[in-house]
Amino acid sequence: MRSTGIEALDARLGGLAAGRYYLLWGPSGAGKTSAALHFLGAGLAEGDVCAIISQDDPSDLLAQAEHLGYDLRPAIEQDRLRILKFRLDFQRNFGRVFDADMVFREAELLLGDPVPDRLVIDSIYPFIEGVHGTDALLDGLAAFLERYPGVVYLTVPGDLGDAVYRRIYNRVTAGTAGIFEFKVHEGRSREIAIRKLRQPSNFTDPFRFVIRPGAGIVEEPVYESGDALPEPYRRRVLILCEDSPAPAELVSALEARYDVKVHGTVETAFADLVAGLYGALLICLSPLDPESALELTRSLRKAGNGVPILFYASGRGLRSSTRAEGIRVGGDDFLTDALPPHELLERIERARSRGHRRIPMGGAPERVTLQPVEEGGRQRLMTEREFLTVVAERHESGAEPFFAVVVLNPTPHDVERAWELLRDRVRIGEGDLIARLKGERIGIFFHDVGYDLANELVARLGDVDPAFGEGAVELFIRHPVERAALEAWLAAGGARPAESAVQG
Repeated sequence: MRSTGIEALDARLGGLAAGRYYLLWGPSGAGKTSAALHFLGAGLAEGDVCAIISQDDPSDLLAQAEHLGYDLRPAIEQDRLRILKFRLDFQRNFGRVFDADMVFREAELLLGDPVPDRLVIDSIYPFIEGVHGTDALLDGLAAFLERYPGVVYLTVPGDLGDAVYRRIYNRVTAGTAGIFEFKVHEGRSREIAIRKLRQPSNFTDPFRFVIRPGAGIVEEPVYESGDALPEPYRRRVLILCEDSPAPAELVSALEARYDVKVHGTVETAFADLVAGLYGALLICLSPLDPESALELTRSLRKAGNGVPILFYASGRGLRSSTRAEGIRVGGDDFLTDALPPHELLERIERARSRGHRRIPMGGAPERVTLQPVEEGGRQRLMTEREFLTVVAERHESGAEPFFAVVVLNPTPHDVERAWELLRDRVRIGEGDLIARLKGERIGIFFHDVGYDLANELVARLGDVDPAFGEGAVELFIRHPVERAALEAWLAAGGARPAESAVQG
């Protein structure tokens, strides 16, 4: 079985079946591409050769992967990761030849030798967006997937229940090993639900998640106590031995009883520690330098993590004050090498059996800022100050790596008329924002869009009204690719940019 790269999904599936393909569907911004990058990152860590066929710009993919905690550049240099991009005229070119076999023979040639162990097609939409030849393309895709020897991820933008996707069922979904639905809960977190699975699994409960810088997709802790955790999580014991090695005999004894995961650094353990989806945490503490272990425990408790935490240390050089401090900052027990083996195991089991503490979360779930509303519930334009504050927060927090900022001069319309025209054409219910800026200009924040999609959205503004066309765009910045331009604009307080600073 192959890892998905997402701890919570692996816990449910046990991994992915070799030689099968999986479908990921859901709206834009739901996390499908992030999940696909986790899949590739896990494969590279396991020594696989990987590839992705994408509609996104490669620089976007690399930046997004870096945000999740994966540096893909070395794998590209070593030819262990191959990035291919759909041509914008893919459907038109296919319409000239109507030969699906030729399309997929060319794809196999471009994917190179050896055949990648993992492949992502992000997304399937180019195969279904045309009118002529779509069925032939889907037949060719289904045949390609059936013979492909590696594991494949296919992403589908939108709802599989839509009419445009019905034709997929008989061709592509019939042979899929699993279908994962991605949802966005307005103003809150995202969710993954397993809608179809043709392999054994541990359990198939849906789970909510957030995307954290450096850790990527992390399950949101929703369990009030350890007793509420599914059994696979309750049986899990994490061992962190950054400051002191874990005794081999203790690890072996624990492995005979539990699902044990050993981490050598806080960085590698970060996703597990944040999620809190385990029965107990054993921190190997250095008697001479205990502060880092104690500070970690303080941080976990402050964040609302109620998992049982036990310290293990050599009795030589261990001060009684260190023991007391360990309990004071939130530890459940302090173990030393002076204890007999059976007592060590009993005390670990006792802490695990007690379950998690009931600790209130230190803060609210990550929220998406939505268009403000007036007293009567009607949405209103943001002020410039509100707009700049949100953009700065999204940039500085790293919680949303991809977005775009556009400044429009709506002449001959006034700002209120421009607002009326635009309010129903952007996703202000899902995170897009519109503001009134100095000089009777309009500011637009496009939430969770990559480089290419941002270009497309700005091009479509002219379709709303010619007054919003290319000549009306005074500023167009795509984050993170144009991070420096954004920082300069924020530093200037959103002032009208000099001609040389205009992006796009």
